Amino acid sequence: MMNGIEEIFIPSDVYNTKYASAALAFSLLILGFAGHHYISIFLKGKLAKWENSEIYFASTIGQRITGFIFFGLVPLTAFYLIQNISLEKYGINIHNLDQSLIWFGILAPLIVFGNYYMAGKMSNLQDYPQIRIKNWNSWSLSINFITWLIYLFAYEAFFRGLLLFSFYYTFGAIPAIIVNILLYVLVHFPKGSKEMIGSVPFGLLLCIIALNTGSFLAAFLIHGIMATSYEFFSIKAHPDMSIKNKRL
Repeated sequence: MMNGIEEIFIPSDVYNTKYASAALAFSLLILGFAGHHYISIFLKGKLAKWENSEIYFASTIGQRITGFIFFGLVPLTAFYLIQNISLEKYGINIHNLDQSLIWFGILAPLIVFGNYYMAGKMSNLQDYPQIRIKNWNSWSLSINFITWLIYLFAYEAFFRGLLLFSFYYTFGAIPAIIVNILLYVLVHFPKGSKEMIGSVPFGLLLCIIALNTGSFLAAFLIHGIMATSYEFFSIKAHPDMSIKNKRL
């Protein structure tokens, strides 16, 4: 597919049905965001009143599973059935695996190093880790990280897969990247201005990598290590939290 950085700005002829894929991807984003957002609000409203750490834990895990359904299972299935095309052409593949691993190998240490120093700041600890339980153990840590990765797998398969490539085939790379970043920023609106601003350079980087490799895989791996390492370092740094595992 796209084997070099020089091909990023050259539209592909793999699929060019006028606006159909882009319109469908955009519609699925609106439906997916609305469904996930309002179910998350419902879970928070119904369960938060109990002020119980285990219930709050279950609520957050439920929100991530809901995100996997609305950003992954539903749009991938709908896209495949309605368009009747191979999802591989829309970044849902492991093509150019070596390139994806190189990108990950370069960026992962930088991300982990940055998160190590950023996560312990009091301004960050007010909101992170996302799950606010005091006593962590191997089981709760595992569930936390696994559900993060499940959610982000669906998230990146949609944003740096279906959405990005459908606009790329229709309008070319520059418009596809701009639209992807704008929509990526908007879905971060509920999380505040800090994350909205941060999503611009991060989204740009992931879009370029996805188009360069022809796959969402590197974007998923990079986003995954960013989220899980930040979560882990936040738990370690939080003064009111502890991990019941001496090796951690």
